[in-house]
Amino acid sequence: WKRSSFLTTLYTVLERGLLLQFAYFIHIQKYVLGRPIAITRTLMFAVAIKCCFCFVISVLKDIPDEDGDREFGIRTLSVILGKESVLWLCVYVLVIAYGAAVIVGLTSSPYLLSKLVTIISHSMLATLLWHQAQTVDLSSKASTLSFYMFIWK
Repeated sequence: WKRSSFLTTLYTVLERGLLLQFAYFIHIQKYVLGRPIAITRTLMFAVAIKCCFCFVISVLKDIPDEDGDREFGIRTLSVILGKESVLWLCVYVLVIAYGAAVIVGLTSSPYLLSKLVTIISHSMLATLLWHQAQTVDLSSKASTLSFYMFIWK
């Protein structure tokens, strides 16, 4: 399955985006807090955001290795679509996730301070992401790897 970027991405999203999030939540709810297990909108939103990040990390990691993947016949999204298309696909997915966080923060909290912090912080993160993406030199493995590590942070 390591030769299939689709299966690797699917595994990453399912395992880290879904399974771990639900498992941690259920454990904390039931065994730590002693509460009944209830699937909340907050949990679903957090899982959706985590799935976006897992997808991006899984796809973005192949950009620095695109030449080697092409040479060994591994059909990653970077090989199929090209480095630039994959980079911007990942950026768009994350910007949409940050935008969703702004909208949810704006509409879900009754507190003005909470709304302001959510809107300002996620807007700043999206702006920083966009700026970093524009500075990536796709011909440099160091630059693409640096952007990948920036996403992790």
